[in-house]
Amino acid sequence: ERIRSSHPISGDKIDGDVLFMNRAPGVSLEMFTRSGPEEMVTRDGSMVRGPSPHRLRHDVLRALDSRKVIRAALFDVLFGQCDRHGQNIFVTLDGEMTLIDNDQAFGRGWQRCAVDSVMIPGSEKFTIVRYGNAHVNGDQPPQKNMNIQVLLDYRCHAPGGALGDNFPPKFRKCISWLAAAS
Repeated sequence: ERIRSSHPISGDKIDGDVLFMNRAPGVSLEMFTRSGPEEMVTRDGSMVRGPSPHRLRHDVLRALDSRKVIRAALFDVLFGQCDRHGQNIFVTLDGEMTLIDNDQAFGRGWQRCAVDSVMIPGSEKFTIVRYGNAHVNGDQPPQKNMNIQVLLDYRCHAPGGALGDNFPPKFRKCISWLAAAS
């Protein structure tokens, strides 16, 4: 949303695009794969103490709905999301996913690309999770330990490991409408 205003304390002028948001429920994928949260935001917005990191990883991965992972990956492809990393995916203990920080979609923003998502193999974000940032963007050897974020690869959730043209009905309807409009 575009606003024109001034800061209430400093008086500095504000003239630009701003983004308003709510807290995402759960924890970021990055948080639970790297260390584990001390606190989590529940669906009602309250903060609670987080479970042990091992228990959290186990529970969340078992609870993830493969259809939601596929829809999230298709969302990133359809809208050209170019910054979908583990800090931009929040998950709850019951397997709900919330995608945040969508400002790098539609080819706008600091990075011009078609898609860059931890759920899309071959993209930079996926490759960083698989091999490590120091290897992809530096000169270090690839990491040997598996980062469990690679389990969000959409192929792990698609029947037979591929989508082909087996899209969810609403997605199929949307792309058919888009194809007819062009």
